[in-house]
Amino acid sequence: MIESNTKVAFYCRANNNRDSKHLLTLQQQMLTDSAKNHEWEVAGIYSEVEVNVNDVMGKRPALTNMMNDAAKGKFNLVVVTTLDRLSRSPGELLNLIVNLGLVKVDVISIDGIIDTRNNESRSCLEFLSELADAEKKRDSQLFKAIRTYDAKKQIKQKTNRKLKEH
Repeated sequence: MIESNTKVAFYCRANNNRDSKHLLTLQQQMLTDSAKNHEWEVAGIYSEVEVNVNDVMGKRPALTNMMNDAAKGKFNLVVVTTLDRLSRSPGELLNLIVNLGLVKVDVISIDGIIDTRNNESRSCLEFLSELADAEKKRDSQLFKAIRTYDAKKQIKQKTNRKLKEH
């Protein structure tokens, strides 16, 4: 499909290992080939080596820059090789896609998993949303359990200290 009015941003990310430069280059080549096939105008390439897999926006300046440029209207489509390049966390991935959608920027992965321009992908997003909600609930329950365990442990330690004092 030819989409010559589309301005795209590529987002590429690789883990911090000895092959990271090569992996970034391969992703960029795949995305560039896809842009040529669709006659997209490439408005920006955002690529980085991930330092900490648990930190989405804090240590990922290219992602932050891309989100800022999206808000400025520099492009109307973000293209990634696979969705996990944006984020491995369903909740964070959904958050990124929703925030891009708010500024009228769609997201596609060239592996065909998602294209927010069509209904099938919207169904996928609804599933991701439910998964993110379940993840939040699980994390909340886990956090409560940890706090309860910690509180009980502290009470037990205080009780033992008082018993030793007497």
